[in-house]
Amino acid sequence: VALGSVPFLLASRLPVGVAKQTVTATRAIIADITPPDARSAPLARLFAGCSLGYAVGPVLGGLLADYAGGASPLPAAACAVVFV
Repeated sequence: VALGSVPFLLASRLPVGVAKQTVTATRAIIADITPPDARSAPLARLFAGCSLGYAVGPVLGGLLADYAGGASPLPAAACAVVFV
């Protein structure tokens, strides 16, 4: 599969979709197991962690791409291991 092909694009989006749904499931679990008056702190920690991942992930990906030579698949694989 070529790096710029449509099947590669679709295959690369699959883990993102799966990871996105884990946040939704985690939010539902937190809402189910915590009482309403104590729900804000766990949800805030969940959203802070997600926001940190969105902010730090591209930076680490860029640094790894620069370190590995740009077109190497190593940075994408390393970020997937760290953040998924």
